[in-house]
Amino acid sequence: MKNVVSVLVVSLLFVTMVSCSSVSKNEESIELDGKYVGVLPCASCPGIETTFNFSANGTLLKSTNYIDNGVVDVDLPGYWHVEDDSIICISWQVKAPMEYYKQTSDSTIVMLSSDKSEITGELAPFYVLRKQ
Repeated sequence: MKNVVSVLVVSLLFVTMVSCSSVSKNEESIELDGKYVGVLPCASCPGIETTFNFSANGTLLKSTNYIDNGVVDVDLPGYWHVEDDSIICISWQVKAPMEYYKQTSDSTIVMLSSDKSEITGELAPFYVLRKQ
């Protein structure tokens, strides 16, 4: 009985170590420390100037400016993490829908739809933010 318990404990430790190392690998596979900017499509204005300031500690600040719309600029603090080794999930400190992005190169991220799929169609190229 003592051997069975020892085997179970060792097995659980091994599984825990493997799962923790895979989480670290996922987080290291996408480095977002820095500023990403772009102009996202807008139904009621020429576009939304958008800036993300990502920090390596998992926090971020999103700044938006609705071009020629008279809407006050908004700064929105939030948190980010990586899911499925490539999806950047962003949640906010205030009640707002989560946002999803995908890193397509070391210097670009692309906004995804709410179901985490890539946006298609003629506006798709405008959902890209570039690192500065």
